[in-house]
Amino acid sequence: MSGRGQSQTGAELWFHAMPRLTKLYFSATMLTAFLIYLSQMVGISLWEWLSLDWGLVLGKLQTWRLSSNFLVLGSGLLSSCWHAGLLGCYLAQMQQDKRFRTERGSVEFLALLLVGAVLILATSFLLWPELRFGGPALLFWMLTIFSRMQPEARTYFLHPKLEYSLQWMPLVHVVALYLARGSWALASLGAGLAYAAMTLQIRTPLGAWLDKGLPESLYALGPRLRSPLPGMEGRGVRLGEAQPAPAQH
Repeated sequence: MSGRGQSQTGAELWFHAMPRLTKLYFSATMLTAFLIYLSQMVGISLWEWLSLDWGLVLGKLQTWRLSSNFLVLGSGLLSSCWHAGLLGCYLAQMQQDKRFRTERGSVEFLALLLVGAVLILATSFLLWPELRFGGPALLFWMLTIFSRMQPEARTYFLHPKLEYSLQWMPLVHVVALYLARGSWALASLGAGLAYAAMTLQIRTPLGAWLDKGLPESLYALGPRLRSPLPGMEGRGVRLGEAQPAPAQH
């Protein structure tokens, strides 16, 4: 095997194995984190141009902030890398699950991200106007749903000996963020919204129309978002009722 082939057995192979949508979000968040870090070194506040500010969104129509704030995963480079690691690991597993790795499932995965973002923005507008970046909340919205989809799976924290049930994963990382003085409140917001959605038996995004069949035009993005792994024919998932599937590491 060539030297390049050997190098691909590590981080490069892990990155290229990600489903397309997860890879795109992971790359965007990591690039954003490093650009913010570099801009601070030269005295430019890029973070201020990306953060959510309802006064600027409504007053000066800076609508890009409604999406750019979700590219920020932490207040610093270390926090951003921590969250990006969770994103690259667990969201990749979630999109590779049989429920989401078909073309139609990939569209539902994207819709799940979008609905989480809308709920976070609505919560910020109504209850938490000081919220400046929603990346951690959106990440934990997805992680909580993923953990509930596989209640019998197991994972570990930092070391294989620290193994625990996957359904406790959001709580474990929220506590870790609290102890590290990280963005635990934002993580709690995303997890709380996901638990509320599952408690109320809210279906996956667009689920109200799934039984009737969505317009095929909405599934046109499927081939672009589809996981490279072969999948099974999927349907909409009712949150909190998915069957367990083994976790992968």
